[in-house]
Amino acid sequence: MYEGTCITTAYLTPAWLCPCRGYVHSVFHRVANVMLQNGEAQRMLALTMPGLPRLPDSVCLPGPVLETLEPGMPAWLDKDKFQLNGRSFSLRTDNGWSGRIEPMNGQPDVRTFLQATENLTSGLDSLPSGIRRRAEGALLSPEAGRFLGLGRGLTPSFDDACVGVMAVCRAFGQAAPFALTCLEDTTDVSARYLRLAQEGYFGQPVADVVDAVYGCGSLARAIPDLLAVGATSGSDMLWGMRMYFLKMRNI
Repeated sequence: MYEGTCITTAYLTPAWLCPCRGYVHSVFHRVANVMLQNGEAQRMLALTMPGLPRLPDSVCLPGPVLETLEPGMPAWLDKDKFQLNGRSFSLRTDNGWSGRIEPMNGQPDVRTFLQATENLTSGLDSLPSGIRRRAEGALLSPEAGRFLGLGRGLTPSFDDACVGVMAVCRAFGQAAPFALTCLEDTTDVSARYLRLAQEGYFGQPVADVVDAVYGCGSLARAIPDLLAVGATSGSDMLWGMRMYFLKMRNI
């Protein structure tokens, strides 16, 4: 039913050096990940079901296809075609959305954001108080890389907080307060999102919050949408944003 007949949407960043080959890395309820050899390095591609928020470096596939995947299945990607375990899909690139955050004009509504996240909880709340304080102190400093992998889940809480920081830094047109030069101390999935953030690309819920802070959208809608991402990933990214805005407000 799907072989050679399915046209699906892709959100590929310019970093891809096609064609490239690899394998299914991991499979979850509504998302799978494929690890592909991209030039001299490996790069992860997300496979999502229709109706999920858009992600950079992703391909949207029919739900029945994702349900048949198993780790280790072969995969192949070209600019206009994706092959997965013998099934072939024609790719239609969505040029209307890339997930890239560019420097924003105008003044951010920091006050409303801070009010909306005043009672925010995050995955870091479960850490021993001493470790949490050290992590919080390192988040906006060059020491952040020492805490990568801290927290539970496929994308540990501290890593997600770093993504949040990088998102608002992009909007301000500023460099992040840290340089994450080594991503080997965290999970492959988390390294994917950290690498994309370093390149300026973020998932739709993150980008929507940044847009809303600058008046392009509703914070009342964007914040709950981000909170719905993962078990604590959304709240962890918001926590990173909040820490950055609090520091900016006190400068």
